[in-house]
Amino acid sequence: MQVDAGREVFTTRAKRALALIGVAVLVLAGSAAAYLWRSADHTNSGPPPPPTSRPVLVSMTATSERQAWLIVHDSGGPESFLFHTGDGGDHWQRQLSINGLGVLRFADARRGVLLNYQLGLQPEAAIPRVFATTDAGAHWLPVAMPRLNLGFNADPFFLDPDRAWVLGTRAASRDGPVAEEHILWRTRDGGRHWEQLLRVDAAQPIDHGLSGRDLIAGITFRDPDTGWMVTLGPAESAAVYVTHNGGRDWTRSAIAVAPPGSTGQHWLYLGPLLVSGDGKGMMSVLDRDLVQFFVLSTADGGESWAGPQSAPAAGSLNTAFVNGSVAWVANGNGANGQSRG
Repeated sequence: MQVDAGREVFTTRAKRALALIGVAVLVLAGSAAAYLWRSADHTNSGPPPPPTSRPVLVSMTATSERQAWLIVHDSGGPESFLFHTGDGGDHWQRQLSINGLGVLRFADARRGVLLNYQLGLQPEAAIPRVFATTDAGAHWLPVAMPRLNLGFNADPFFLDPDRAWVLGTRAASRDGPVAEEHILWRTRDGGRHWEQLLRVDAAQPIDHGLSGRDLIAGITFRDPDTGWMVTLGPAESAAVYVTHNGGRDWTRSAIAVAPPGSTGQHWLYLGPLLVSGDGKGMMSVLDRDLVQFFVLSTADGGESWAGPQSAPAAGSLNTAFVNGSVAWVANGNGANGQSRG
């Protein structure tokens, strides 16, 4: 099946999976606007909002300081809209409308993946529909996903349309040895074949370095070998896992730096991160108790994290890292933003 931009392409209703979209679910009000940090402050208006209601920004990705894509949800209906800019945010072009919510990642200026979380409830594993493009969003093709058992939530990460990982998580029983069950799959051929890399459950509380005592908030990869998982939970137990062999083995590093005003019991969501080949990187952090976003930085490839630096404006809700030093920052209230590693 091939899908042309500009048409509504997703119509069936699936299990609501807002939690998998990360911190974007915290903003159910405000206008979407995007801002780009350069060597000097440079503020841009966001794309035109949906016509019927107040827009909600749910996803953003960037491949350079001038090129980015946004997904904006129409809070008065089921649709979300994909916008693209190629001039640093001065102009935006609408490319696609979808049913439900979406998460984007572009590997380069032409190859990208869209995860579609349809609105509604169904008694099945929470796994999004996935579509890939190789022509900068003009056309989209479906990607087959691995089957997950009932109760699992899926967190996919696509390095590009061919190489991807799917992390499945499911809450464990309270009296068991783990807080959460984990299962990790990998494909290297665009979803035609999926390989299970590890499984953590009550019978196997630790597998290939990954502990079931941690709640995993997300997974990301820089290249086919190097990737990270981040946790959610009390600040005193916040951690980042790193792999250097494509997800087969993981090493845990505690986050020793807490945001200003946080205590060891404050609940932290470690958000998206990116570490460049030179070792510089950034990671977003949400303190749920303070309702405040921060950015941590690393200069040693993610072995340790410094900061934290407050986000450019209160209410900042979404970041898209271009490299270890440059990021796009979106703010639902239209405040200026900048982020530096």
